[in-house]
Amino acid sequence: MATRADDASIAVADMTRVTTFAEVDEVLRSRDFAQAAHQDRDSAPLIKDSLITLHGGDHFTRRRLEAALFTRETLSRYEHEILVPAIERMLQVATETGRGPDGLVRADLLSTVRLALLQMTAAMVGLDGVDTPERAERLRQLAVQIGEGAAVEWSTRPHDEVIAGALVAKQAYVDEYYQASIDERRRRLAARTDENAPIDNDLLTLLLVHFADDWDEDLAIREAILFLVAASNTTTNATPHVVRELSAWLEAHPEDWSRVEDPEFLRAAANEALRLHPPVPALLRKAMTDIVTESGRAYAEGEHVAVDLDAANRDPEVFGPDADEFNPNRRSTERNRPFGFTFGGGTHMCLGRALAVGAPQGEMDEEGLVGVMVRVLRELYRAGVRLDPDAPPQLRPNTEQKNYLSFPVIYGAL
Repeated sequence: MATRADDASIAVADMTRVTTFAEVDEVLRSRDFAQAAHQDRDSAPLIKDSLITLHGGDHFTRRRLEAALFTRETLSRYEHEILVPAIERMLQVATETGRGPDGLVRADLLSTVRLALLQMTAAMVGLDGVDTPERAERLRQLAVQIGEGAAVEWSTRPHDEVIAGALVAKQAYVDEYYQASIDERRRRLAARTDENAPIDNDLLTLLLVHFADDWDEDLAIREAILFLVAASNTTTNATPHVVRELSAWLEAHPEDWSRVEDPEFLRAAANEALRLHPPVPALLRKAMTDIVTESGRAYAEGEHVAVDLDAANRDPEVFGPDADEFNPNRRSTERNRPFGFTFGGGTHMCLGRALAVGAPQGEMDEEGLVGVMVRVLRELYRAGVRLDPDAPPQLRPNTEQKNYLSFPVIYGAL
């Protein structure tokens, strides 16, 4: 089997590439393939041994523990009590600071969305002190820098340089947010006089209770980093893709403007954009034993596999001959995967998928869960969001990820 040193040195370009929907599905579902990203690679100091990196029983135990953060009741609180007011505040800030001489409100969509999502992320992780614009902005800056380190696999900059910057941000995250927050949760737990009394439903509290007899401070920090990056950065980076694709669609199909507040239409648009624009080019796996898949491909123990998300998510056998095109009315043969493998698959299917895109079709109503992306999109379109024709979006340089550096928009209804 490959050694740890070998794992870290294997370039993605040199890994076995899997491209068809069927074989990707088999690899991701198989217990004979383990997660190969982060654990023994350059991003290890940031998220090693976090949920996303675990395999087998360890993964099952951690996932079951953290599933408490994604119950329907908790998701409803995130969405209704935290996210919507946060979006409204961010749009109000845009109104106060971004109105030009022509009367139009201009802003960077990335900033609006990320700052709103950070409020929800802070509640989920259990981070205190994110209650002022200055503190939220500081956390946003740290989340971006840490996120670059977590995604260093796809950076074209020197990896040691990226990780060095991310580790500085990690320490600042600990000093400015994490430490005081976990100390407060220790105090609350110690002050409980009834062991059956309810406890805070946030990540730090869950970790303190579960690992009380086997505490690993840096592991808790890395788990808190995973949630910070996954809950805020991923959705922030995805939202501009939905807005850009949907803008082009509405220009070609103006009859659909009447649907921009319909949760089911927005959810379909979000899923379609997520399919076409996955957050990373590939998911990395490693064969834990010699194995032959149903397709007939043989893998040797220790062999590294790059699951090509762009290729699998555009497989015409599943998504039709126009699989490369955005179509919110698409009906694929894989009805449960309108987003392709953007949320992963198998036991590593993203725990936050329901948080991102909501409840199953038919369960979405004003009182139900429409999902964070759908809720954000609906608020944006109520504000009259549209691309700024005088300031085109700019992709982030120095990375293979297709994320935006800036995404200027006009809020025409503010």
